[in-house]
Amino acid sequence: MPNEEKNSEKLLCIEPLIERVSDYSKTNYELAKLKTISKSADIIARIVSRGLVIAASVMFILILSMGISFLLGDFFKNIAYGFFCVAAFYCLVALALYFIFHQRIKTFFHNQVLEQFFK
Repeated sequence: MPNEEKNSEKLLCIEPLIERVSDYSKTNYELAKLKTISKSADIIARIVSRGLVIAASVMFILILSMGISFLLGDFFKNIAYGFFCVAAFYCLVALALYFIFHQRIKTFFHNQVLEQFFK
């Protein structure tokens, strides 16, 4: 009989501990879920806002490029030459970005993505 009483007393002491561990794990799960949702919402908001700025910048550069192309075409007395000059300029910029700054740009964006995930 005394062994049974000791065992039942031990079980009575362990039950609150098991409940606390269960509550703790549920709370940790909910916290992790909320952190994930918050981080996802932050990343999506940044992507959307930067996407809008990039879209507006691209439209600005496109219209500006067309204006410069027509202006140069007027200067050369042939509209096509103006567009060729602007295209050649963008080709040089693209080659310079690729050969000179490719690794720096890649590293920058890689670090930005990692920073967003581990922030």
